Amino acid sequence: MSWRGLQAAKVFGQRLPVFTSQADAEACLFGKRDERIHRITMLAAASGVLDANFAPASLKNLESWYFVLCDTNGFGYLASRVRSLSVAWRVIFAK
Repeated sequence: MSWRGLQAAKVFGQRLPVFTSQADAEACLFGKRDERIHRITMLAAASGVLDANFAPASLKNLESWYFVLCDTNGFGYLASRVRSLSVAWRVIFAK
């Protein structure tokens, strides 16, 4: 690893959260996952056209909705940042 790469890794490592146990880390991870899933399901319900029930057809509709939001700059309409919703979408599709 180059000197610059090592410095970048150290800086990144210093920003990582520290947990007292694996159970605490898992609780934090799953809590964030659940918050993100809840956010997407609430936004989908508020859209009036989607039902985020995680069935295959629902996931396809969510995916289409995401790209419509990207194409039309619709994230502002949802009062949300693109990055935060993009992270939430990754959680949804990994579920």
